[in-house]
Amino acid sequence: MESKDLRAGVAKSDITTDEPGIPIADRMYAKALVIDDGVAKLAIITMDVTAIGGRTISDNMLYDVSDEFLSSLRNRIEKELGIPGSNVLVNASHTHPPGHMLCDDEQQLERTFDAVARAVKGMREVKIGSGTGNAPGITINRTLKLRNGKAWTARHTNPSPPDDEIAAFGPIDDEVGVIRIDNSDGTPMAVVYNFACHPLFGDAQGSITANYPGITSKVIEERLKGATALFIQGAAGDVMDLNFKTFSVPRDVKPMATELALGVL
Repeated sequence: MESKDLRAGVAKSDITTDEPGIPIADRMYAKALVIDDGVAKLAIITMDVTAIGGRTISDNMLYDVSDEFLSSLRNRIEKELGIPGSNVLVNASHTHPPGHMLCDDEQQLERTFDAVARAVKGMREVKIGSGTGNAPGITINRTLKLRNGKAWTARHTNPSPPDDEIAAFGPIDDEVGVIRIDNSDGTPMAVVYNFACHPLFGDAQGSITANYPGITSKVIEERLKGATALFIQGAAGDVMDLNFKTFSVPRDVKPMATELALGVL
């Protein structure tokens, strides 16, 4: 699609914790893509975090983003940038590193808003297209269908039923949805990709990590120089890493990241 009325801008902010002494394998980002077709304007914001506003409902297990973050961000974007709050999508990658991942509440809001504001400021005419790819060999469904008709959810540290009691795995979806936005000269500005997965611990040994979606985005950005890659979580749920229950070798998320990047590219 190409139109004189279609404009877009993209920007990102580092939202990694500022606390000293916390090991960091890779940085956490809030990325913003703003699109305007001359009729409506919208913002897509992706964040390297487990959940958006999960403190109360999780009894502080999902601590990083406050319950007020989403409404505060939408209200500020609408008031200061003129984008309706209902046109602001904020998506969590659902990465699961241990410990406190992000900067404090005030800075999360400030830095995320700043990314949106810079994206608005940098808007220009673009071309846009969409498509699909596939990333096989990354995920399994941890819900097992048993021969007795019951279901069993495999957990990381709990034993699984004997093989002869398992009838099948639950379904997975290895399709990757892709939106690519190019500058008017054909150079890539942004890639938005959607994949159903459940990034768990990564291989960072206790370090803060954006997990394999974060690494995937880096690979895409290195390949498409100048572009920003935004990962949108398809559906986490029971779709887990293929090596979710593999304990005989050290965890390595790089092959999964490479496979997902290839599916996008």
